[in-house]
Amino acid sequence: MALRNDIEAVIRTVPFISTLGVSVEEARAGQVVLRLPFKLESQAAGGILHSGAMFTLGELAAAVAVGTHPKLQKFTRLQRATRIQYKSNSAKDVTAHAMITAEMVTAVIEGVKANGKAEIEIPVNLMDGHGKDVGEVVSKITFRA
Repeated sequence: MALRNDIEAVIRTVPFISTLGVSVEEARAGQVVLRLPFKLESQAAGGILHSGAMFTLGELAAAVAVGTHPKLQKFTRLQRATRIQYKSNSAKDVTAHAMITAEMVTAVIEGVKANGKAEIEIPVNLMDGHGKDVGEVVSKITFRA
C-alpha cells in the first residue's frame, strides 16, 4: 500500500498526468497496473478514449515499473523511445500492465558491467474495462552506471 501511495503522489506532480486522472491499481517492486479513467478530458472526437492518452498511460507504466525495481534504481535511466500498436478503440477505462522480468534485470546488470550501459524494451499491455486487449506499448530504456 505504501508503494502505491508513493507512486500516486509522484504522478500527481505531473500536471498532464494529473489532468488525465491516472491512478495506481496495483504496485509491487518492478510491476504496476495503472488505470486511465474514461472521462471527458481523455476523450477524442466520437466519444472514444484518445490515442494520446493511451500512449501516455503505457509510457508511464513502463517508467514506473523500472523506477520501482530495487535492482534497477541504482542506475541512471533514460526513456529513449516508445512505440504503440493500437488494437481497438475503447469507450471505457483502460489499464496498463507493466512488469520487469528477471531476464530484463540480468540484461541490464550484465550490459552495464560489460559496456557501461545497457538497453531493454519494456512491453506494456493495454486492456479495457472488460479485459479486452486494446493496445501494446513498448518503451526502450537505456541504463548507465
